[in-house]
Amino acid sequence: MLYVALGRNIGDIPMADNYWANFVETVTNVIQNCELLPKPDTVAYGESNFNGDGEETCVLVWFDKNSNLLGDTIGALTQVAEIYEQESIAYTVAVTEFTGGI
Repeated sequence: MLYVALGRNIGDIPMADNYWANFVETVTNVIQNCELLPKPDTVAYGESNFNGDGEETCVLVWFDKNSNLLGDTIGALTQVAEIYEQESIAYTVAVTEFTGGI
């Protein structure tokens, strides 16, 4: 599973709506193009904390990704973070496991 978390704030100020939408779209495109993945399985907006400050967040999840990100992907995400004045873009890659159910 690839989990990417994006924060909306630049410092203490939220990005304008169109800038925020472009940031999410740009990160999604980087993952799709560099990792050859489809659209995210989950896109969820909510609230989070970064360094003790609350902000809106967007979480992108791809269930079928379970290997490390390519160096080109990390480099591209670093550039996107700089362009959008972000301290970082957080991501986690882990093996997806499902519990039993109906």
